[in-house]
Amino acid sequence: MKTQNRHSNTSNTLRGHGDHSTNSRNFWRTVARCSTLSLLSIVVSLAWTCQAQHYVDAAGTNPVSPYSDWTTAATNIQDAVDASVAGDQVFVTNGVYQFGGRIVYGSSSNRVAITQPITVASINGPAVTVIQGN
Repeated sequence: MKTQNRHSNTSNTLRGHGDHSTNSRNFWRTVARCSTLSLLSIVVSLAWTCQAQHYVDAAGTNPVSPYSDWTTAATNIQDAVDASVAGDQVFVTNGVYQFGGRIVYGSSSNRVAITQPITVASINGPAVTVIQGN
C-alpha cells in the first residue's frame, strides 16, 4: 500500500507537468503578471520619491521659483503653493505672512488658496507662523 500511494502521488505530480504547451503558457502568464506588478511598483516608487519640497521664509531675500531650498525660499506662501503639483510639500518657517494670495471664487482674495492635494506645514508651529488676512 505504501508503495502504491507513493507511486500514485508521483504519477499525479508528473501528470501535471506532462503538457509542455500548457506549462509554457502558464509560465509566460506568470512572468507577464509579475512583470506588470514589478513595473507598477517601480512607477509607484518613482512617483513617491519624485515629490518636490518647496520652502517659504517671510524674511527671505532671494526668492527663486520653484523655491526648492531655504536660500531661494518664497517670501509668501501662495507663491510656493503655486509652484507645487499634487503630492508636493510646502514648508513654512517662522514669520507673519500678510502678502500674497489668490482669488478662487468671486472677487474675494484668499491669503492662501490650495486647490490641489499638497501638504503645507509650519516648521515650528502656529505660535511662530501666522497667516494674516486683510
